[in-house]
Amino acid sequence: GRAFRKSAINGAKALDSLDEKWEGFSDSLRDKNKCDEATGRRLYDNGFRKDGTRIGNPVLGGLCKREPLLPLDESMVDGGFVLESAFNCALQAGAANGDAEALKRSIVKMKDLVRPSFDRSISEKTSEEEKK
Repeated sequence: GRAFRKSAINGAKALDSLDEKWEGFSDSLRDKNKCDEATGRRLYDNGFRKDGTRIGNPVLGGLCKREPLLPLDESMVDGGFVLESAFNCALQAGAANGDAEALKRSIVKMKDLVRPSFDRSISEKTSEEEKK
């Protein structure tokens, strides 16, 4: 029993290692500049069958042309649309048995629990830019 399980595990580890090496080799051969026109993302192509259909689903990678991130509109976050929507969704999903006051107490309790960790992290930052 034990020897069989051990050999099965070792065999799976060996196959996993081989698969990882093959994936690395395969990725080294692909055209890293190939871009999907529809999405604007790099395309990791799995190839085509003889009939011209794709093999598997091509995986989309990073953006071909980098675009800078827009600044966060804090009015959407701080007491705004995002948090209010998340709160309502949590209530509808049954959080705190649908009790809004219990959910608010739970949120405050969680904030109090994690606040020291965030404060420590912020105090360890060296520059004002990192603290933002």
